[in-house]
Amino acid sequence: MLLLFKEQKGSARADIKLCHCNQELSQLLQWLGMDKNFMIQGTSGTNS
Repeated sequence: MLLLFKEQKGSARADIKLCHCNQELSQLLQWLGMDKNFMIQGTSGTNS
C-alpha cells in the first residue's frame, strides 16, 4: 500500500516520512528495503 501511494503521488524518497517507528518496525522496514523508498524515523525523530 505504501509503495502504491508513493507511486500515485510521484514522490521522491524524502517526500514521505514514516515517523515514530519503534526499533522492531524500523528494522523490519529496512529488511524489506523500504528505506530506499521512504525516510524512516524512529520514536525519537532520528533517521534510521
